[in-house]
Amino acid sequence: MRFRLEICLFPPSGIIIAGGISLYGAIEAGGTKFICGIGTNPDDLKTILIQTTTPEKTLGEAIGFFGDSGEPIRAVGIGSFGPVDLRRGSATFGRITSTPKPGWRDYDIAGAVAGAMRVPVGFDTDVNAAVLGETRWGAAAGLADSLYLTVGSGRHGGGLGSRLHGWSGCVCENGSECSGADEKARRRCDCQRIGSARSCPSGDGTHPDSP
Repeated sequence: MRFRLEICLFPPSGIIIAGGISLYGAIEAGGTKFICGIGTNPDDLKTILIQTTTPEKTLGEAIGFFGDSGEPIRAVGIGSFGPVDLRRGSATFGRITSTPKPGWRDYDIAGAVAGAMRVPVGFDTDVNAAVLGETRWGAAAGLADSLYLTVGSGRHGGGLGSRLHGWSGCVCENGSECSGADEKARRRCDCQRIGSARSCPSGDGTHPDSP
């Protein structure tokens, strides 16, 4: 069974890596934290956790981590929080677009990594990257179709099989629905709405220090 991930690639010019170990880099770019990894497969992986602050600081730490690997990295894959632009040929292709997260709106995350690393960069939503991993190595291995739901800084869904992409890159995004469940606590989501579903069952909402 073969699966094809429709990601954007930013190939560098004139870069040839011959021989040695085939190391790959990975970035799970979340609204709260980045998890970066270097390795050859899921059983051979060195990771680091980086708090999501400004794009320059966060990506600077990630690039530094990759640079300290001691071996050439052949390619980097990015699964990013969104919304993101995955439309090939778009002027904002590879960017985080209308996020409410300060400093990240319209940020060219894929282009920044490609420019700094000078290797091919694959780019998709964090959810779609996760479902690809589960399909290749995890709980959905061997299945023709799968659905992945994540609880992070928000709540999103991804699917693999017919390769579904919603308007923001995800199959579904239900985190900003106003459920009314949290209105008594008056907790404000990072989408600036009170009562959003994501303000409770999300990575931020379930933190012990959450209000």
